[in-house]
Amino acid sequence: MPASAVAEAVEVARQAGTNVKRKPADLFDNTFAENLDKSGFLKELWGGQVPEK
Repeated sequence: MPASAVAEAVEVARQAGTNVKRKPADLFDNTFAENLDKSGFLKELWGGQVPEK
């Protein structure tokens, strides 16, 4: 998940009046996907170059 997408969603929520107290980076964890990428699994799955993140 792109951090910019989460930040944008948080900003939209704030503008709509939602009291968001956490930073966007505190709301998601990409560790699982990053580990898949580091292990080479995604390259194997895609048969080569992984599509742009």
